[in-house]
Amino acid sequence: AVVCALLVAVLFTPVKARVQEGIDRLFFRERYTFRKALLKLSQDLNADLDLARMAERLLEGVGTALGVKPLAVFLPGGRGSFVVFKALGFEAGAEQLQLPAGGALLARLSAGEPVNAETSLDLPEAGPLNLSHYFPCRAKGEVIAILGVGRKEGLDPLNSEEIDLLQALAGQTATAFMNGRLYGSLQEKADQLQELKEYNENILESIDSGIMVLDLNGCVVRWSRAMETL
Repeated sequence: AVVCALLVAVLFTPVKARVQEGIDRLFFRERYTFRKALLKLSQDLNADLDLARMAERLLEGVGTALGVKPLAVFLPGGRGSFVVFKALGFEAGAEQLQLPAGGALLARLSAGEPVNAETSLDLPEAGPLNLSHYFPCRAKGEVIAILGVGRKEGLDPLNSEEIDLLQALAGQTATAFMNGRLYGSLQEKADQLQELKEYNENILESIDSGIMVLDLNGCVVRWSRAMETL
């Protein structure tokens, strides 16, 4: 009897999961659709390293799945503030606004929980942006980015399940943004090294005297054109 009970328990779990998935598809098609869309979006973002493209795909994906506007991705700015990096549906001039360091909104987001700006009276910095919810993208205890979301079409607020899904998406997106930021930093350093190399070569070619560059082993690694005429 015990063995039979164990077999039923083992077999029942995957069957129950499939039955639940079928029920979601049949009776909650809209919910099932946007859950699948957000899962696919999360996987796509983690395969990208371009910050701008990543932010645009995130905003477009969330906007399409949930029918919400406006939307914004905030990234760290100067002196601990967060500035609008990419946005959809903002009014003119709103993209210039920022979330100041030391503000109540950033303090609450640092704790790792989403913030409903419409039910909070102590967030004056959130008012001009017309975003109803803010979701922290945290990795290793640090807020890497912030996802700001407005109301749905028809001005309906987000329900609890949508808030949970967006918070999960924000947590998964944090790693993607962190990797993109590191990649961007490495790319910037590589570009700086290339510019420095080209600058040194221009100096070398502009000198009339013949110049030869040797490495530590005494091998010739570079020479100027003037050296070729000697």
